[in-house]
Amino acid sequence: MWHRLLGVGRAYDLHFGEVIDPIVDTVLDSIQCDSLDEELRFIMGVVHDGALNAAITVVLDQVDKVRGRSGMALVLSPP
Repeated sequence: MWHRLLGVGRAYDLHFGEVIDPIVDTVLDSIQCDSLDEELRFIMGVVHDGALNAAITVVLDQVDKVRGRSGMALVLSPP
């Protein structure tokens, strides 16, 4: 799912596709999480893939914990 999500992000030329590293941890601050939230919701609206949307929902739950909270960060660790 990780590589599928990154591939879709690159296909739509979304910012997170360039920011998130497919091999090492990526750390996003609350402002970057706002942007990630918007882009992931966009993907859910245009890609009809139940498995991918379920994975995105899990990520969005974590993103929501960081959005709007200064000093917090989200660490995305590839599989």
